[in-house]
Amino acid sequence: MTEALISTKGQVVIPQELRDRYHLKPNSKAIWVDLGGVLLLVPRYKNAVKSSRGILSRSHFTQAVLKQERKKERKRK
Repeated sequence: MTEALISTKGQVVIPQELRDRYHLKPNSKAIWVDLGGVLLLVPRYKNAVKSSRGILSRSHFTQAVLKQERKKERKRK
């Protein structure tokens, strides 16, 4: 796990290792997702569908969140 410091202006520096791994260059765009207590930073790619293929199968956390959301949707119906 990597820590980051939030500046007084609300800026966060993404560590070099992560920028390299996810091919984040200057002026790259990203999306903040609020998962209710967890902030998720998702890189925004030109072809989001192609670049996100298989991403959900890698994360047990994501699967748990999706299951919770599905349960909530079923209760609303």
